[in-house]
Amino acid sequence: MKKDKGLTLIELAIVLIVLGILLGIGAGIIGVLIKRVKYNESKEIVNAAVEGIIGYATSSRRLPNSSELNSAVRSTKDAYGKDIAYVYDSNLASTPAPIYGFCGLTSTNITVKVCSDTACTTPIQTINNVAFVVISGDGNYNNQTAGTQGVNSATEIKVYEYGVQVDDFQQPGDDDPDRVEPYDDIVKWVSLNELQRAQGCESLTIASPTTLPAAIEDNAYTYTLTANGGRPPYTWSGTIGNGLTLSSDGTISGTVNTNTATSTGEVPSCSTSISFTATVTDSAGQSVSQNFTIPVQARPVEIITNTLPDAYEGSPYSADIDAIGGDGSYTFSGNSLPSWLTLNTSTGVLSGTPPTDSDCSEGVSNFSVTASSCSNTYTKGYSITVRDPDCTSGSGGVCPSMSLSPPSGTDFPASVGNPFSQTITLSGGQPPITCTPTSPTNCNNLSFSCSSSGATISGTPNAPGTCTFSAQWQDSCSPTPQSITGVYTVTITGSSTSSIVLDTTNNPPTTGNNGTSGQTYPAGDFHNDSKNLYVSLLCGAGCPGYTFTAFSLSCSPSCPDLDKFSYSIESPIYSYTWTVQDETVYKAKDDPSCSGNGCPLPITNKSFSADGKPPDQITMNSNERLALEIRFKNPLTAGQNYNFTLTLYDNTNTPYTFSFSVTP
Repeated sequence: MKKDKGLTLIELAIVLIVLGILLGIGAGIIGVLIKRVKYNESKEIVNAAVEGIIGYATSSRRLPNSSELNSAVRSTKDAYGKDIAYVYDSNLASTPAPIYGFCGLTSTNITVKVCSDTACTTPIQTINNVAFVVISGDGNYNNQTAGTQGVNSATEIKVYEYGVQVDDFQQPGDDDPDRVEPYDDIVKWVSLNELQRAQGCESLTIASPTTLPAAIEDNAYTYTLTANGGRPPYTWSGTIGNGLTLSSDGTISGTVNTNTATSTGEVPSCSTSISFTATVTDSAGQSVSQNFTIPVQARPVEIITNTLPDAYEGSPYSADIDAIGGDGSYTFSGNSLPSWLTLNTSTGVLSGTPPTDSDCSEGVSNFSVTASSCSNTYTKGYSITVRDPDCTSGSGGVCPSMSLSPPSGTDFPASVGNPFSQTITLSGGQPPITCTPTSPTNCNNLSFSCSSSGATISGTPNAPGTCTFSAQWQDSCSPTPQSITGVYTVTITGSSTSSIVLDTTNNPPTTGNNGTSGQTYPAGDFHNDSKNLYVSLLCGAGCPGYTFTAFSLSCSPSCPDLDKFSYSIESPIYSYTWTVQDETVYKAKDDPSCSGNGCPLPITNKSFSADGKPPDQITMNSNERLALEIRFKNPLTAGQNYNFTLTLYDNTNTPYTFSFSVTP
């Protein structure tokens, strides 16, 4: 019988050694495989977190903040169960979300640097304007890059190549190890540009065409430039000129005027253009510029002469046909012109001499004139009446005779202290008509003025007596002008003015202001500047005289604050002899009830006093004029009509009120 032989001790030892080696190799391989699986799993978690954050950002138009990360990503822990870190620009996570999201933004607070050594003095790569970063500490359980944070100032995140000995995130007291060891973090970042592409943002562009709609010379023009993309709202800038301006909202407006020599639409060579550059800037500070052109066309031709003067048999005749628009040069043509009339085709002048005859044969000639320029035309019809001196006689030929109503020589009644106004109407005559006064234009506070249509006598008489006013009118009748003279008398009854009255006389000054020769201070008059208001009051021959101790003053609409109140006394009236000159009776700076820098209107029953003196007063006697100067702290608005009410109080507190209007 054969006996089986077992393993010797040496053989058994060898087998055990081989098995141990095989088991060691297997365990190492398994460890590497497990780490690789964990790495890939953490990498997928980081990638999924990035995609989740991008999805949240595009739907919400902002990044999630750290407290909202759970709602944006599937998992906030890596394959080892440790929290992933989330670093983001807090400006991109602000609430409420901007209407335009990330569009138009140009920068962030985060910069990522990829480093090959611990010092990172020369980064392999620098990525600016990073929106957010997601980090996993991976297999060594040690986040060596950065912790979760929202940053609102310039921040650098350093990412190292695998194996670099470093730990940039050391924060004692948390569960993250604080030790320098080979770098193995999984890091992924997303730039601002990537977010903008995900949101579908467009870059800032100008949408308006480079050639804008055409304009007409010397006509109003408006057009609004438009832009797209970027981050509205937009602000436009640029200088256009030629009568046009560009407002910040992109509106081009104004009246086009490329030919400054005229304002009636002429353009040399019939057309031109305006070129300019406009820049649009969005709310993020991005700018885009574009050159634009506005074609400018001449205004269509138009004949602006509406009527033609009459012609006279045997007298040379000339009249201009004027046109505007086009290029400024015109070709004129006539249709059905009378045989005696010719038209200059270059200048548009009609000329000729109507033939004479021995009988009365007046008539009307109808015809038309056409003006052409820049390929367009304009036709207008006209009539010329030919007058025949044989049809009537007189120094004025056939011109309408002149007459006055009321007729010359009329005597008008008036009474002292009562307002008086009389209109004289001129009829007939051949325009233009001129008028020349042939007598003084002021008498007893009545004034006389005339014009081509007649004359007016007005005012409030301040003394009894007779005032005579006269003027001569002359027309343009051809060949002999007509003239007519009107002489009118105003008989004033009653006693001399027994009460103070407002002076409505308006004689122009001859040598300055403030009481010097020639200034009559009409009611509501301004001189030098719009701060000084001058008012005159009259105390006629029968006036008993007054002593005034206080005043009230109101103004509508609101006037500037009152500065001071002063007066002058003229005796006798209109002699320009001043017994008191520039005496101040009120200063706001001395009035404790005012601010010291002007007293606001209305002012009521304010006592006269100035320069810290006891209460002052104004005294005027019969046949004297009181010239008041009311000075404001600031000018009144030019062109604005102001209504004033001035009340003076005498020493018995009796009020005397005067109302007047003035436009500076």
